[in-house]
Amino acid sequence: MSRRLKNNDRTIDSKTIYTRKELFEVATNMLDNNLDHYRHIVVGPFCFCPTSYMEKRALSISTINYEEKLMQYLLNNCTTRNSNIRIIFRNTDRFEEKINRFVKEKDRKKFIKDTIRNIHILFGEKYDKGPDIRCIDTGFMKISMIYDKGMIQTTRKAEKAELNTAELITSSSQIKKEVDIFDNIFDYGSPNQEKEIKKLIKFVKNLWKNNG
Repeated sequence: MSRRLKNNDRTIDSKTIYTRKELFEVATNMLDNNLDHYRHIVVGPFCFCPTSYMEKRALSISTINYEEKLMQYLLNNCTTRNSNIRIIFRNTDRFEEKINRFVKEKDRKKFIKDTIRNIHILFGEKYDKGPDIRCIDTGFMKISMIYDKGMIQTTRKAEKAELNTAELITSSSQIKKEVDIFDNIFDYGSPNQEKEIKKLIKFVKNLWKNNG
């Protein structure tokens, strides 16, 4: 359902997205047509998961594998350092809980090794490629995916709940406002790219440490 919302006397074009299937269809379409800027908050490094994981997941889930498409987008657009693309990794326990469904205990070491290898492929051994990243937990309530010409905002009722609803917003003024909010959080504390990548690698290395 499309509608026009009033926000401080300005009109915002908005469309409600009701299902996960529709959400990832819309998100993939936005990503396929994205040329310049991208902002995203994610639970964990799903896009770096190895091919074996992606294949198992595809057999069980009917939605588009957005993470796989995102990785290809990043590889295509980040052959050098690209600060127009910025991703916040929350790196919460939910990541481990979600991958447990597809990673057997005997495959955990290989999963970790292959995921770290994919991180190095994107960022380079000298960390001189890839998007800008931060490893900070911004909370579960509102998650943003911001593209050149649109923005998807999703909500959760609780940390471990599935996505509740989503809104596709195409108002340029609202997109700019959300980019500014995102970047203010991202830039707080003058982040160091190499340190953030190492934080991401450390998070992957520590998977399953608390449960064997």
